Amino acid sequence: MRLLMLSLLALLTTGLFAEGVAAQTETITGIVDGTTNVRSGPDPRFEIVGQLQDGDQVIVDGRESAAGRWLHITLEDAGGWIPAFILRPDGDVTTLPILDTTVEAGPKPPCV
Repeated sequence: MRLLMLSLLALLTTGLFAEGVAAQTETITGIVDGTTNVRSGPDPRFEIVGQLQDGDQVIVDGRESAAGRWLHITLEDAGGWIPAFILRPDGDVTTLPILDTTVEAGPKPPCV
């Protein structure tokens, strides 16, 4: 009986996990609604790496968290982050994968 219960639990867990993974979309496109800066990270304190104009079309390939306040876009030669409210997506951004936004600290400067 215990083996049967464990087997059923394993099947249910595997099915739910596979369903959640399959629901994530690789990319969607969207139209920029206004002018916005493209940043190197998901926060206005990050460096500006570009700018988008009203009506520009972008490819969105991720979000910073489940809340999805910042979206990662693919530019011609690099990627960047824009605030989600500035984009009119052609799909559901909650299906995009959550990307690792951990910023690694560089080497510490020597003590003077």
